[in-house]
Amino acid sequence: MVDVLSNNETFITPEALYPDRHRIYAKSLLDNSLKPHALSTGDVLSYDAIHPLGKGELSVIVPGTLEKEGMVKEVAVKIFMPVKGHEQDNEKFTREFETEKELLSTIDHPNIVKFLGKLKIGGLKGIVLERLQKIDFSEKDSNQKLKDTSDMVSQIAEALQVLVDNDEGLLVTDISDENIMRRDNGEFVLIDFVRKGKNPLYAPPELSVIGHENEVMQRATPRSQVYSLGMVANKMLGGELASEVDMSFGKFEPRKLTVPEEVNEVVKKALSPDIANRYSDPVVFAEELNKTINH
Repeated sequence: MVDVLSNNETFITPEALYPDRHRIYAKSLLDNSLKPHALSTGDVLSYDAIHPLGKGELSVIVPGTLEKEGMVKEVAVKIFMPVKGHEQDNEKFTREFETEKELLSTIDHPNIVKFLGKLKIGGLKGIVLERLQKIDFSEKDSNQKLKDTSDMVSQIAEALQVLVDNDEGLLVTDISDENIMRRDNGEFVLIDFVRKGKNPLYAPPELSVIGHENEVMQRATPRSQVYSLGMVANKMLGGELASEVDMSFGKFEPRKLTVPEEVNEVVKKALSPDIANRYSDPVVFAEELNKTINH
């Protein structure tokens, strides 16, 4: 999961940057900030660790600039930061990080974040990605809101299917508005690829039960993805998130909105607490929503 920070959050010390990280890693990150680094592609990168864009469970995302063939481009740098004394977690996230790096370096899809290179910083591993914008949930025009929601579901569903169909067979479960962003041209982009992760406010009931993480996540299916994608769609349409406790018991009904009733019914089906009542996969959900909105 990527935790997008507010624009006014600034970290100025290693402890403030990541209080639960081993000091040497945070210090290395800061000491190397704004210095030019050579990437695997031969391009030159500089990054700003003082003003992070977001953070994950064991990673931090910072803004940077990439110099490539005389051109300068704004980028995002995702850096894996292990925690001293948490070897089991470090090993797990190292595997996830390596999987993400290899996956992004081989997949070229318009709705999957673009991979621009990899680097090492004082013993830390990082990947360089295109810089994107957060989704704007303040859209007031009802027709534009419907179009944006239909586009988001269709484009992200296609990206999720591409990941399932690749050699790794990756069923992404951490789907939320933190992991979906937009390009300047309006395209929606999936930016995070956690195989066994979840955002509690977007996770379906079958993944919100108490139990060992690996056992719980084995219950994930494409219908679980439909629920999480439906949650993002509902938010774009102006819906409200239920509490984490209510969601864990499947007690969530999308609020009636100023959109056609048939659209509400499609989203409601995607958010059914009963997994058997949901659409079979995100692509089917996207097709039904697009057909309903554009009938």
